[in-house]
Amino acid sequence: MAEEIKMTTISPDQVLSQVKMDKAIALHFDATPPNISPDKIRPYRASGMANFCPVESAFVIEAIRNKEWDTVVKWNKRKVLPGKVIQIVDTGTVVHKQLQYYAGLLGKVKEGQWRCPACGFLTHREVTMPTISIEDNDTGLDLTYPAPCPRCKGKNLAEFPSWLYEELTLIEKAKGVPEILLVKGHCDGKWKVRVRVGEEMVWVTVIVDFKTINKNGFDEKYGGGLPKTDHIPQMQTYLNLADVEIGVLIYYCKDTSAHKYYLVYRDKTYWAEIIAKVNWARSGDMSDKAKYRVCSNVGHPRARGCFFIEHCWGKKAPENFLA
Repeated sequence: MAEEIKMTTISPDQVLSQVKMDKAIALHFDATPPNISPDKIRPYRASGMANFCPVESAFVIEAIRNKEWDTVVKWNKRKVLPGKVIQIVDTGTVVHKQLQYYAGLLGKVKEGQWRCPACGFLTHREVTMPTISIEDNDTGLDLTYPAPCPRCKGKNLAEFPSWLYEELTLIEKAKGVPEILLVKGHCDGKWKVRVRVGEEMVWVTVIVDFKTINKNGFDEKYGGGLPKTDHIPQMQTYLNLADVEIGVLIYYCKDTSAHKYYLVYRDKTYWAEIIAKVNWARSGDMSDKAKYRVCSNVGHPRARGCFFIEHCWGKKAPENFLA
């Protein structure tokens, strides 16, 4: 079992050799506007852990408990990107779908559900992507193709991707906490790969997350190295929610289709610190909020952009930006 294997016995090259996906992806464009409603707002998302502020979170939770949905929606709107940026992000989402599709076609994804893009049929349990093998007349080799949907009789084959991966939902297992206040995330895949440990071949479970990035970012120009600092807390959240020891960040360059791979090992100490802050925010006790503030003063750049600045500091930010 993967859980019984000491991670120090597995080298990064062993895992990465099993998860590489050297396939060029055709870029498609599809932009959709965001849909903001209270029932879709969650204070604790894996993608937000890098910039998590316990005090801001506490104010959001207070508004949720008081059913002040207008306040909650207004707070959330500050996190919604403008039109052009939404289109760029949505383009990245389409690339994600294609990467997930190719991972499934290559047999990498051992767990997860798949949806038919034509009729919405969803595989009944966690399985590999439905595929068929057809012998190639020229080489005699069996080639893998997406299988026709059993409900719409293959109409999915006219779509691309022919099967859509339903991202795994990872939710914190905490008793007595309302669902809306649980830490939640969606990862791009939970894969099982075979690596050699000593004389044996063993199965290791890894969490995979794709990151689409432009060429400047991919080439690590302008001081931005890889993996990005805000992606590590996100992956740590996935690993601890899923109870998995190894994560793989796969960076995909939208301009060249090149890939880079980075391993992230689970850090339980980091997670314990995050959950302690989350639990403080859930408690509703604001008596020691100064201890949990992320901003050093009311003039801090983040404080200036915070929806709850006056609630947190009791005053507005000074007009002089350098104050």
